[in-house]
Amino acid sequence: PKTGLESITLQNGESVVMPRSGNGALKRIFIGAGWRNKSDGKRVDVDCSVNGFSDGVRSVPDTIYYGHLNNTAEKRAGGDAEGKIAEYVSIKHSGDVLTGDGGSKELEDLERIYCDLDNLPKTMDMLVFETNIYTGGVTFEDLDECYVRLVNADTNQEVMRFSVDRKTQFGNAALTGKVMIMGTLMKAHDRWVLTA
Repeated sequence: PKTGLESITLQNGESVVMPRSGNGALKRIFIGAGWRNKSDGKRVDVDCSVNGFSDGVRSVPDTIYYGHLNNTAEKRAGGDAEGKIAEYVSIKHSGDVLTGDGGSKELEDLERIYCDLDNLPKTMDMLVFETNIYTGGVTFEDLDECYVRLVNADTNQEVMRFSVDRKTQFGNAALTGKVMIMGTLMKAHDRWVLTA
């Protein structure tokens, strides 16, 4: 696997190892998705989601998408002097955006999902990042441009970007579908392993 925290482009099946503690640790991330509609005026709704897994089993309460914006809140001692108990969520969706960018400006994240990796439920050992087309009768081929990126939320440093276009290793076949798994982030002892 590749190592380091510079922005990388992974090919399908490649991995990068990132530390969970110490210098360059990955503690909080967000997944950002941006897309641009084709100039023919057809509006396309792209949605991003994160699926949490524990021992290979998907956790429905920890599946985050436009219809379920937060994972299950856990009760934790607060940071105030009185030590009050507060509810805390470790995965949070920014909200649903129903149409892509139609302008010519630089493409920006339209949807984000934030993950506090240090505070995920203790049994959660894998996150799967997915992008899908919600609009009926269209596919990724109906977009001018689309990307999903993984960003270190503490430094705003882009760690990985996945561009969905005819130049990717997936080619035209992937563009005719409505769902793409962009990658998995697996907890492995003292590190995170990100696989495309």
